[in-house]
Amino acid sequence: MSHIAYDIQWQDAMAELLEQVQVEQLPGEPTDRGPQAQAWTQYEWFQHYACLYIKYLQIYRKLEESYDQIVQPQKRRHIKQVLESTMARICQIKSELVFFNPRPKSDYVHLDDVLVDLKLNPDILEISVPKFFLEDNRDELDRRTQLLNGCLLQFQGVDDPDVESKEDPFAMDFSFDVAVRLIQKNERGRQGRNRGLLVYSYRRMVMRRDEKAKRIAEGRAPPNEREFAATMIQKRWRGFTAKEIVNRLRNEELIFLGMAAPPPKAVDPLKEADNIRLLRKKYQQDNEKEYQQALIDLKDVVRTEEGPDMRERMLDDRRNWFIEYQEQTGSLPEEYDEYYKKDEKPPTAETPVEEDSKKDAKKKGGAKTPAKANAKAGKKGGKGKKDEAEEEDVMVWKGPSTLITDIQKYTDVYSNVWENRDEADNFLQKHDVELAKDVVRPSVDDEIRVTVDEMLKVELENIKATFEEKGKKGKKKKGKKKAKKKKGKKDKKKKKCCAGESLVASRSTDDLTAELVKEKVLKKVVPTRIRDFMGSFNFMGSLYQNAEFLPDPAMAQIRQLMVEYVILPLGSAFVRKNAPIVNSILLYGPKGTGKTLLARAVATETGAHFFDLSPSNIEGKYGGKNGATMLVHMIFRIAMEQGPAVIYIDDCEKVFSGAAGKKKGSDSAGATRFKKDLIAHKKLLTDEHRVIIIGCSSSPFDGSMSELRSFFDKSVFLPYPSYSSRLMLWNDIVAECGGKFEESKLSISNLAHLSEGYTAGSIIQTVKQVLTSRRVEQLAKRPLTVSEFLNPLSRTAYTYQQDYIKFRDFTDDITGEKERKAKLKAEAEGEAVGAAVGTTCTGCRLD
Repeated sequence: MSHIAYDIQWQDAMAELLEQVQVEQLPGEPTDRGPQAQAWTQYEWFQHYACLYIKYLQIYRKLEESYDQIVQPQKRRHIKQVLESTMARICQIKSELVFFNPRPKSDYVHLDDVLVDLKLNPDILEISVPKFFLEDNRDELDRRTQLLNGCLLQFQGVDDPDVESKEDPFAMDFSFDVAVRLIQKNERGRQGRNRGLLVYSYRRMVMRRDEKAKRIAEGRAPPNEREFAATMIQKRWRGFTAKEIVNRLRNEELIFLGMAAPPPKAVDPLKEADNIRLLRKKYQQDNEKEYQQALIDLKDVVRTEEGPDMRERMLDDRRNWFIEYQEQTGSLPEEYDEYYKKDEKPPTAETPVEEDSKKDAKKKGGAKTPAKANAKAGKKGGKGKKDEAEEEDVMVWKGPSTLITDIQKYTDVYSNVWENRDEADNFLQKHDVELAKDVVRPSVDDEIRVTVDEMLKVELENIKATFEEKGKKGKKKKGKKKAKKKKGKKDKKKKKCCAGESLVASRSTDDLTAELVKEKVLKKVVPTRIRDFMGSFNFMGSLYQNAEFLPDPAMAQIRQLMVEYVILPLGSAFVRKNAPIVNSILLYGPKGTGKTLLARAVATETGAHFFDLSPSNIEGKYGGKNGATMLVHMIFRIAMEQGPAVIYIDDCEKVFSGAAGKKKGSDSAGATRFKKDLIAHKKLLTDEHRVIIIGCSSSPFDGSMSELRSFFDKSVFLPYPSYSSRLMLWNDIVAECGGKFEESKLSISNLAHLSEGYTAGSIIQTVKQVLTSRRVEQLAKRPLTVSEFLNPLSRTAYTYQQDYIKFRDFTDDITGEKERKAKLKAEAEGEAVGAAVGTTCTGCRLD
């Protein structure tokens, strides 16, 4: 695509964004479509935010591609501001969808019915990770990588990524004697097969020789059979090659005369697109360097050309203020700094209630909706009143988000600056000089302001001294005593958050990094992408969202949640400050469902540090009284100073097991000794710190429910894949390993049905076990069959029904679904009892 094509795409995105701003402001205004939004029900609010969410995702895709491909540096800066605001708004709307979700307290939002109404493909809900998370911070990431590689080479001798050691389900435990016997048996079988083939080929050769001699004796074949065959072969071959040469010469002549088109070049479109993208990236880097140099040069130009006028204007403003102040008060200002306070408005004190509400809103991700207050007020009333029950369903509009104001400002800037700009002469998409001057002008203004302020401070002191001498001439004046600062209490020393701070206060961040690499706590992960977590969309989620048990999330929903809750806030500081805060997330599910893969994908997509605090990794490390405290403080210090960072805790149920770390008889090196420090340091995380704690567990029900619920802000269940996801897994993994299916020999649908209850890890292990390099070479002669996969698949991990029930019960407990069911059951029983009593009383009256 050309420059103008991406400019048009940017223009379309900004036009759609302006429409969205207007739509978000509509609910508070009367419309012709029916009642105002003030009286909307929960379902109507859910539909409203669902449409907004889908539309913002479409705009996000266009903006992200435009920012990635446009090469003009000033355009890219404006697009990035809009893009980050759009990402933050997507995260905010997702929190609203969760609040208005027909399934209360469920993060799994099903929009398949909305997509059907809008006639859209489910792929529209897939959120791609912005490429600028890594590309815009390339220098810092390269510095980190060099430091990490250097430490790995120094302490471990290699700089390869850390590979998770997994138990091989296909490994066989053999003794040495049994292994030798098995090798001998297979070798003897191989030798026997070779001897049989040799005897078979010899017998065929003898039979052919006897047959030929018999035909010659009977006169059925000429004695010179070999010469005759060779002559016929030569004749045919020479005729074929002569025709090929004539056809080639004829085609070349026609192409030379312009009477025939040249043959098309074999071009891979994906490879060509990658090459074009790399070329545009080179243009981006060159234009960015020129723009940065131009800012330095234009700063001197603005200082030279406009500096004197700025200086005179500032001097006139301040001197006029001196005169006005003297006319109003009869004296000169005591301090020069009062000039900057003349336009300040007195701060409005906020009531404690407002402050608390703001804190709660920030903690829970956005402004608190009046709907919650309405629901609580409705619940306080008496039960069984129909009017009150109807009022509980009414949701009140809380007004547009503050981000809408920012987006409105960006759309105005686009309309005024970029929409009608003529760039016919700017084919190379270089920067605009006048816009660059607007960027450097504030910094020049600040420099001149400092100089003018210093000069006028001296001038004010001189004027005040002159007036004092004239007013009290000949009198010895006692100067005003300088206001002594009240001797207050000595400044208290900064309170240390823990004992670990004093242990590492004098050490640099690089020194701490080297130590954590040495202890294998800070790791270099295998590059993994969020798209590697394969799985499809749930096409019937809306039908099951009112079922008795919470429906399992689809793989696409899990990817979506990880991007919205973790990757976007971790990769962008702006999104982190404006989106709902998630400092920790729990991933739980059977072994092999992809929990560790998602943690590594988060680190790879955002370029984050990866700290491994798993019990198996820190066992026996940092013992002693303050060892655990020091380790946790070292990790959080690096993570908070050099974000983004991922703190990974595998088997987190061992850390949050409900047992105190220092009870009698407990192991001082146990995992629970880190719990107290983890909780304390997690409370220090704010929206300024791009840090996420990812806990993974294959048996979360073995931990303490109260501790897991209080420590982790979000929890995501990773079940075994559904039928559609298994179908996708078998297809993609077999193709990735070099295999191919033949429907006559192997049905993928049968494999998908037979592998129900097996996780994605089990399917991957099975395919890699079957499709060895030798088996791939034999595919042309011996196609794949279903039976080849069944035996290896049966030896991998399987999710039994009783284990699945445990996970389902844990999900109901940690999400509050269990309490909700109990409450509904109690209300239903109360209504039944009330109805029975009413019937009895009616019968008594009739009697």
